[in-house]
Amino acid sequence: IRRPPRSTPLYSSAASDVYKRQALVDLVTGRALSIGDLFLPESPWIETVTILAERDLASQFGEGVIWGAEGSDTSQVKGPGLISKPEAFAVFGISVNALILRFERQQVGPGALGTPGVQIPWSWLGGLVDPNGPAGFFAS
Repeated sequence: IRRPPRSTPLYSSAASDVYKRQALVDLVTGRALSIGDLFLPESPWIETVTILAERDLASQFGEGVIWGAEGSDTSQVKGPGLISKPEAFAVFGISVNALILRFERQQVGPGALGTPGVQIPWSWLGGLVDPNGPAGFFAS
């Protein structure tokens, strides 16, 4: 189940930012899921997801635009950039065809990018997704 995001606008004299929260909940346990719950514990899922997200973002915005990507200009970095840590992928969703990732404004690139998103087809994550986990059915 996906709870609709709640938005809280924060205003400043320069611009406004919108922060969103969402939660995916395991209907059996009632526990909120993290992105790591989708994957096999010892698999290199975080590195793979980071590489695939970087490729998708580069195809949308151009090479060198995404902070943390190889060859990017990090002189004006305000966010953490695209890093290989689960917290970088805190806003995610599951569809029948893909893992959906969303990034906060200025998390992975300049504010002009807005809140970028990527979709990674399950077929690209073969062998990494836990077959008994929440996304196992879609990735099989």
